[in-house]
Amino acid sequence: MIQPHGMPTQQVPSQQVPFTSRSVLALLLGLTTATVTNAQPQHQTDQVRWEFGVMASMLETPWKGLSAQSTALPFVNAEVGNWRFGPKYGIAQYQINLDAVQYGIGVGYRDESYESDWIPGFKKSDAPELEGYQSGGGDLTLLTRVRYQRLALKLEQDISDNSNGLTAEAKIEHPIFGRGLGWNLKAHGGIYWQSEDYVQHLFGISGSNIDSAKGRTAYTPESALNPFVGINTSYIFDRQWGLHGFYRFERLDSTITDSPIVSEKNKQALGMMLTYRM
Repeated sequence: MIQPHGMPTQQVPSQQVPFTSRSVLALLLGLTTATVTNAQPQHQTDQVRWEFGVMASMLETPWKGLSAQSTALPFVNAEVGNWRFGPKYGIAQYQINLDAVQYGIGVGYRDESYESDWIPGFKKSDAPELEGYQSGGGDLTLLTRVRYQRLALKLEQDISDNSNGLTAEAKIEHPIFGRGLGWNLKAHGGIYWQSEDYVQHLFGISGSNIDSAKGRTAYTPESALNPFVGINTSYIFDRQWGLHGFYRFERLDSTITDSPIVSEKNKQALGMMLTYRM
């Protein structure tokens, strides 16, 4: 932050202003909202458009003594006017499409914790470091998305007073082939930043979770910056049916891998989805 110069003839006492993750997000949301308010959105129809589907995925998590987790979940997404609902958009999102920029502001649910709610039938680790460990659980978040051509930014701030964490993901997409019916393939890469509060929530060891006898010693991590790459492919049969696949590889920051409850240096996700739109 640039500090203003004092007047040469007067010394004015200054007061430190704490810049928290919430204040940073509030500033970004304010700038985004102001831009959206002064822009002219494209016309939107009030007809409800539904998307039904099922997703099967396999996740490699970073926790000690934990094998890959697999899950299968049905989902429903809906679009009406500028509103979007369903897991594709967080929980609910108000979206405005401009000439070159797409904005979305809404509410989401973020859970990357041990025993994540996104993994039904979660298999617990057999590592002693995770025996009796109490997971912090998921966050209800204020979710902001901005997309400009091939660039995409996603910001999430906890509003449930759970982790108090802020995360920011920036990525660039590169279409390889296909833009409609038939096969489509695109690659992407970017960075995923997690605030110190959020990394502490997921990987820090404090309070009742400290148990030196099990190797779960006190640990206070810093903020993390994780690079990632991935691919998305789809086969669009017609205006209604589609088959989609995805893969993501994420390299974890050392402040995460140094945690007593972490043994892996990477996270990976592989999945497929079948969708029907109406």
